[in-house]
Amino acid sequence: MSAIGLPGSTPVPAEARAQPPVRGYGPAPGSGPASLGVEMTGAGTPGAALSLTGGLTAATGGLLDGIGPAQTGLGQRELRVDVTGLRSCDRPGLDALVGLRQRLHPAGVRVLLTGVPPHLRVLAERARLDHTAAAPRSAVPRDAAAGRAAT
Repeated sequence: MSAIGLPGSTPVPAEARAQPPVRGYGPAPGSGPASLGVEMTGAGTPGAALSLTGGLTAATGGLLDGIGPAQTGLGQRELRVDVTGLRSCDRPGLDALVGLRQRLHPAGVRVLLTGVPPHLRVLAERARLDHTAAAPRSAVPRDAAAGRAAT
């Protein structure tokens, strides 16, 4: 596998770059072993949010490099990054999230990881990334009187 990179960026394997983009960022989720889907909704608005799916690794972490204060809205104080769909995250992938936080912090934007699965929670805590846990699968609202799922 050959990798081509620019100075100061994480090399992305040619195979990963050849995949069709998802809303302009990265290869389609599940399109290969080194794939990361990055979907940004509301770019440039105060409600901007990110969703990451697939694997955040040394080969894919560079896809987050282009996300900075310009992609968040004026006055936005928090960028929510949904990581529910991440299947894997290695140390360079974690470094990419820390880099995102470092780029946004000077602009006063807090990066908040949401839906952090148990296998990533310890890594997020060690990296001092603000996060919320994924909802447990049994977190279905229940009608206490009837003992069944509420509708």
